[in-house]
Amino acid sequence: MSYGQKSNCNTALCHWSVAAGSWQQLLNDMRRRQCFLPFRLRARLLVARVRAHMKPFLGHGYVELAGVSLLDGQARVWNNISSYCSNTTTSQTNQTILDTVSFPHPYKLSETGNKFMIVGCESVAILAVGAGCCQTTITKGYNAYQIMFMNFARGFNSTEISISRCSYAVLMESSGFSFRKSYATSSEFIDTNGGKVPMVLEWAVRNASNCVDAQKNRESYACVSENSACVNSSNGPGYICNCAKGFQGNPYHLNGCKDIDECQNNNNYPCYGECRNTLGSFDCICPGGTKGNATIPEGCQKDIFTPKVRYAIGAAACVLFGLFVFLGWGMIRHKRTIKKQALLRQTDEYFVQHGGQLLLEMMKAEGNVGFTLYRKGDIETATKNFNKAHIVGEGGQGTVYRAVIDGVDVAIKRCKEIDASRKTDFVQELVILCRVSHPNIVKLLGCCLQFEALMLIYEFVQNKTLKELLDLQRSRRFHVTLGTRLRIAAESAEALAHLHSLPHPILHGDVKPANILLAEGMVAKVSDFGCSTIDEKTQDVLKGTPGYIDPEYLFEYQLTTKNDV
Repeated sequence: MSYGQKSNCNTALCHWSVAAGSWQQLLNDMRRRQCFLPFRLRARLLVARVRAHMKPFLGHGYVELAGVSLLDGQARVWNNISSYCSNTTTSQTNQTILDTVSFPHPYKLSETGNKFMIVGCESVAILAVGAGCCQTTITKGYNAYQIMFMNFARGFNSTEISISRCSYAVLMESSGFSFRKSYATSSEFIDTNGGKVPMVLEWAVRNASNCVDAQKNRESYACVSENSACVNSSNGPGYICNCAKGFQGNPYHLNGCKDIDECQNNNNYPCYGECRNTLGSFDCICPGGTKGNATIPEGCQKDIFTPKVRYAIGAAACVLFGLFVFLGWGMIRHKRTIKKQALLRQTDEYFVQHGGQLLLEMMKAEGNVGFTLYRKGDIETATKNFNKAHIVGEGGQGTVYRAVIDGVDVAIKRCKEIDASRKTDFVQELVILCRVSHPNIVKLLGCCLQFEALMLIYEFVQNKTLKELLDLQRSRRFHVTLGTRLRIAAESAEALAHLHSLPHPILHGDVKPANILLAEGMVAKVSDFGCSTIDEKTQDVLKGTPGYIDPEYLFEYQLTTKNDV
């Protein structure tokens, strides 16, 4: 006998396990829900009336359906038991009977869910041999099998026992068989359930070899539900669809996978606290005033840190934090104040050390002398804290910075050293020097006495120095006429002569080409004499630049007008 033929329509994929007498309800439900097939075709059930009950069948109505599992990709069907009964009246010694069972292409015989059974004596069935009962497993990947009975009546001596003259063979569900001795001596095995036993088939969507290939063609892809997942078939090529974790329903139907409300199923999703359903999952938390693991019995324990206690602790922590911040900020401000006061005291000390008080008194006595006392902050701002980018020259008596004060370009000279024994005389000479007005002498605008080193502020001369001009002349990159060179020499000499002719003569002490600046029109301006303005007295330390110092000055360190010449 042959069960089923190839069909373009398979059984509906709805998860039912049907009990006797409930097929009419099943049929109505399937019609109402319009269950979908693996190939996204509407289910087509062939229904036969048996004792006024409606029953679903696979294919064209040859195999009765017992149940379908979407999750496992399995279908349980009622399989007919194959039988062979020997003829005791004939003298035939052996006989062979074939019985073929086949199923449509999407279905495969389950290897793990079925076993091949034979019951009887004096017979042999393909795949098993025995007397009484034998069983064996099958190989996966097949959708048909064949039973062949072979009678060897003379091969067995059964005169001493009472046995049935019939033998039975069938492929059936492993868990659905329990052998009884009466099966070998009577027809009880085939009489039970009308000669049928449950068998497990594994179905899959066979239009692609696996999930990867199936997902390449979205038109034929069967897992159409938004929350569905594809699973490769374990029995031949193909795939099945399941709802994703946290969802249940029909993954072959649009929006068929619905969220599971785990909070309504405490047996499968235990929660001993407050259950809150979420999309695809759920939250199980301990009630207020408790903490712990709410998914186990007695997992939530009383929390000694109640909300009121937490609020109190938080408030106290905020107060302490605020207090620490306040105290820390107060300490920082106090340290800054101390540091600022120390800087102010140090600034005042430098001012006094450099004769600032005496200079103020002399300026007051002399009246408006056109001399400015600059503040420390003005100098630091103008030079950006004495940034090296502002340096325009360095000499034996100090470093010169270019800066802008009150919108005027100035040259700020940072003196290296002042003879401590002559501070009073030096202050007097500053007042005298600020009154010097000569076209060939750089104008002294003022000073700052609030640094460790004295700061002198001069007018800024835009062009280069005589030294740079001579270097260009020697390299033949720039030609200076003899007349211009003689004029520069004469103007420099006039400037020194003017300084030496004052009522209080001013000695330069460091005359060299680098200290003679060239203004517009190559006008010479003598500079860099303020830091070493001294009289004809013996000096404690050497003044001037090596290479330009008068040899006579090196004997006694006594600077005179002749040394400048």
